[in-house]
Amino acid sequence: MGQKELRIGWRSSAVDISCSNRQKDGKSADPLSRKRFCLVAGRAYARSTVRQIFQSHGVWSVTEARSYKGAIRWLEERSHDAIVLDAEVEDKAAVQFIRTIRGHECDTLSQLPVIALTNAVEMDDIAVFRDAGINAIVLKPFSAEGLMHRVRKVFERPAGLGNAGTQSISGHPDQPVERVAVNPGVKA
Repeated sequence: MGQKELRIGWRSSAVDISCSNRQKDGKSADPLSRKRFCLVAGRAYARSTVRQIFQSHGVWSVTEARSYKGAIRWLEERSHDAIVLDAEVEDKAAVQFIRTIRGHECDTLSQLPVIALTNAVEMDDIAVFRDAGINAIVLKPFSAEGLMHRVRKVFERPAGLGNAGTQSISGHPDQPVERVAVNPGVKA
């Protein structure tokens, strides 16, 4: 397996990340590198941060959408393996977007895993996402490793949060809420 290296440099107020996560034959060592993601986030900073995390882990196929309407169009036009959504419960459009995906006439689209990045920590807020059909929730603040761990878990166990026998936020059915990762110095 190739050596993983992450270099961060500043150029013109943008973060430049170079990543080497390749085997000797030039192929990525991580199975996620073959997955295609649709990243939906209204803020450019959020899109950039998540894209850089994915790229630092060898995931290069990330379609970015600034709006839910744009995301639906991308998802209908191109094949994706999962949706990563920067969402807040108070944003009713985010919950409606998840419901639209789940109710879509195309089975491939309606069954795509959806991962929400959110600061919703109340059980009522989490229930809103669960009821809409989310597969996983990554609580903010999160680390790069925490996000990628959750993404991997979704592909290992793609069931949603909703019914018995499906994964919970932490990935353990008997532990309903657990922060995936907390930034150093931040208390959970």
